[in-house]
Amino acid sequence: RLLWDTLKAVLSKLYTSELAVDWVRAIYLTPSAQVLMNGLLSDPFPFLCGTRQGCLLSPFLFVLVLEPLSESIRTNANITSIIAGGCAHKLLLYADDILLTLTRPSSSLLALMEVIERYSK
Repeated sequence: RLLWDTLKAVLSKLYTSELAVDWVRAIYLTPSAQVLMNGLLSDPFPFLCGTRQGCLLSPFLFVLVLEPLSESIRTNANITSIIAGGCAHKLLLYADDILLTLTRPSSSLLALMEVIERYSK
């Protein structure tokens, strides 16, 4: 789940083209829906969070919003990783899953929880 303000902030930071940000805003930042039941259409009601199911843009937006968290984890020296093939690996991201590959859990987990807490705010 993410707040629309978070999505707006990330898009504004990553994209210099205001047109691209405006397009996403038009699609996602003021969404509403109506329900058709027995031939009667309800009044419009707003969505407060989430994205449209099946929309091809949704996974891309998810990745953009998740990137600040993953970068904070990668660059935190107190979160230690495993070394494989000569490279350090702290996290693996696939779709909406995050796999953490940490060493020294007593210190790494405390640092990780701080990063997550900061990101959540």
